[in-house]
Amino acid sequence: MRILVIHDELYPNTSANARIVYRIVDELLKHNDVEITIMGCAQTHEQFAQFYHRCRVIHKPWLKACRYVQIKKRLKAFKWIRYLLIPQSILYSVMHPRWEPRDVEMMRWVYHHRHKYDVILACSMPFYSIDIASKLSKYIPVVNYYMEPYWNYLPPRYGKEECISRLWDGSASHVITTDLIRQMYVKYAEKDILQKIVVAEFPNVFKHDVDITIKHSNKSFNHKINLVFAGKFYPKVRDPQYLFDIMEFIHAEGIGLTIAGGFNGTFSESYIEKYFSNNISYINYVGMLSPYEADNLLASSSVLVHIGNTKPELLPSKILDYISMGKPIINLYQHDHCPTLEILADYPLKINIRVGTPLTLELIQSIVDFCRENCDKQLPFSRIEQLYRKYTPKIVGEIFYQTLCEANNNK
Repeated sequence: MRILVIHDELYPNTSANARIVYRIVDELLKHNDVEITIMGCAQTHEQFAQFYHRCRVIHKPWLKACRYVQIKKRLKAFKWIRYLLIPQSILYSVMHPRWEPRDVEMMRWVYHHRHKYDVILACSMPFYSIDIASKLSKYIPVVNYYMEPYWNYLPPRYGKEECISRLWDGSASHVITTDLIRQMYVKYAEKDILQKIVVAEFPNVFKHDVDITIKHSNKSFNHKINLVFAGKFYPKVRDPQYLFDIMEFIHAEGIGLTIAGGFNGTFSESYIEKYFSNNISYINYVGMLSPYEADNLLASSSVLVHIGNTKPELLPSKILDYISMGKPIINLYQHDHCPTLEILADYPLKINIRVGTPLTLELIQSIVDFCRENCDKQLPFSRIEQLYRKYTPKIVGEIFYQTLCEANNNK
């Protein structure tokens, strides 16, 4: 079975979605009858890897679109010259009202090589991969993989019913998504659409190869209990201020906080200077880390800190990374429908605290007690695997393999 995977970020990019896709690819490659080509966008010119394991990696359409964009910028004042010198400008403008040159070039490439593939696996977010695959579904069977719900990324003027019609236009033979997203669509989608849905959770629960001797510190940081947060902060989705407020109270008890990751969105310069410049003795900011470095940091922690999203449709895959480590977790959730509450229901080493809860002496003491009582504890991975089997790469990978085989056999 020859599979074309259309994805945004190519190896070795380290985004959460990219890691999920490559984890699935790794499982598919365990089947001898599978041959995979991956097409997407390299993030830097140093990342033009031609192969990932035994998968061919395609950059050409993206590079061609990049060259067009560069020329377009140079000829900005001479639009008519651009149309004469670059004929595909006309194609870009008429193919799709919201498509970028990248999308058109990728679609053209797949069309010209369509005879080489048996099935397309289109992965999102972002959703241009779905748009590309939908235009090619009459030539090649398509399986769409949604890691996030579509309506979070359309303007507010679109209702959820319209998002459903845009999301499932009948082009895909199957749609793979998490049970959380499936539940959201049950309220709006027609029965024939729901029958296409195949549930597969994020394949993030597995035993990590780590080295806890590696140190991540920009300064002298010797707290008895080290809390760790790894991930990105978003002002309107995952704001860290409540965590910082907690730290002001508990640092006197020998508890410090290490942060790894970056920012999406706009934080003020004064805010970044205060909390992310290592000017506070009990906060250690180490910046962006590779996945391996981040795993080492999580494994060396005393307690992990998780901040949930403001949107109930979004499950941060990071919570499953935390669970894999078996460490105690402080879960700061932002609403009563936060999916992390259900995920952590059976996890024994956790404390859930709603963001915005007044920081009374009783609450602060309960956080300190939780850290002290659990900082040396760690669940064995065999127990974690038993509790979270449906989140393991083996189980998720087999769901993808069976779904792709069915799509291929039904063409």
